[in-house]
This record gives sequence, C-alpha cells and structure tokens, in this order.
Amino acid sequence: MATTVTHNFTVGDTVFVVNPETGIREALVSAVTINIKPTGTTITYNIAFKKTNYGTSIVSETGLYGDIDEALLAYKSIVDVP
Repeated sequence: MATTVTHNFTVGDTVFVVNPETGIREALVSAVTINIKPTGTTITYNIAFKKTNYGTSIVSETGLYGDIDEALLAYKSIVDVP
C-alpha cells in the first residue's frame, strides 16, 4: 500500500521559527525528513538560522511559518496576555 505525505516546506525555503522564549528567527530549510510508522507520520526539518550565531536546529512543522506576517500573528497570540 502506498502512502502519500505532504509537507509544507522544501529544501531552500525561507521559514520563520516562532518560540515564546527566543521570539521569531529566520532560517533556511536544509533537509526534510519524513518518518512513517504505524503510530503516525512525523515530518521534521533541518534548518540553518540566517544569523549564523544561532546555528542549526531540527524542528517539526509546529512553530514554522512561511512568511513573517503569519509568524508575527502566531507570536502575538503566544505572548499577549488578555
């Protein structure tokens, strides 16, 4: 049985990483890993931050955004206290 998996970003895409502690950081996708198991599918991205002193990271799609406006809205909802 064939399984079809879609992911949001490809190698070379610019993404914005949203984190409540570090804010929003711009990065490039350097690799995409898709892991299909009976318990579910996970997609992770190897990213390299554009500010080199931040280094690299492996992250899931949660917290990654394709444009700065989406990232700002997501960050605002995290840090705004009603």
